[in-house]
Parts: sequence; structure tokens; C-alpha cells
Amino acid sequence: MPSKEDYTDRREAYVAWLNANGINARDVMRDADVVIDDGPDGRHIRIEVCDLDPEGRRQLDERYDKVATKTVTVPLVQEPPEWWEPYEKPTRDQLLELVEQIEAVASGGMPALQGRPENPSWDAGWISAMQSVREVLDRKDRC
Repeated sequence: MPSKEDYTDRREAYVAWLNANGINARDVMRDADVVIDDGPDGRHIRIEVCDLDPEGRRQLDERYDKVATKTVTVPLVQEPPEWWEPYEKPTRDQLLELVEQIEAVASGGMPALQGRPENPSWDAGWISAMQSVREVLDRKDRC
């Protein structure tokens, strides 16, 4: 696990990198999409930032339950730190596909042990785990 100093150093380097590229780090949420795209006119940072009102205050989204965001693209002026990795949240379709895969596993029965010795307690553990997964999948408000 990284130390507090490592985290602080990385955070400061990340903030400096955003600022060097004309992005106010205070407008970037922790889970914001941040990727570098190559285009015909050069490299750009595509980043999700808080949507601000004319006075510079954060706005609420259309459901009034979280900060509104927008995606902006800015030219890449300075390369990111070596350790930086792009981040993009999964789409709704990707999440629904994952749910389908989980449903298939939960409904398909225990997988083969693939050469491992038989262990009767594992079978009971699998059944219990899949019952828990099935309960979550059967909830109506999951998506």
C-alpha cells in the first residue's frame, strides 16, 4: 500500500499536470474520466469537469442529487506523470453486459473444480454465495 507521502506526491504531481494543461484541478471530481486522445490536430486531454454557473459555482445535475459535469477537450501541452493511467468510467451498456455475465454464472451452477481435490465445504460455500448474488440481481431497483 502506498504511503501517505507517496499519495501526496502523486496528488501534487497530478494537480500540477492538470494546471499546466489549463485545467483547474478543483473542477475535476475524483472519479472523472480523464483520457488522452490523438487527433488530426494533435493530442488532447478529454476530461470530465464540474459544470459551473456564470459565477463559477458548481451546479447540480438534472436530478438535483449530485454535481453536474461536462466533458471538455483541451490541447495536451505537458505530458502526464510516468505513473499516470487514463481512466474512463464504464458505460451503462458495459455494466448491463457485466450483469448478464454475472447472471449466467449465478444461474449456471458451480464451475468444475479443474483438477482440484473435491471439497464438500466449497460446494456449500458456492451455493450460499450464488444465493446472495441472485438476491442482488433480483432486486428491481438495481439499474
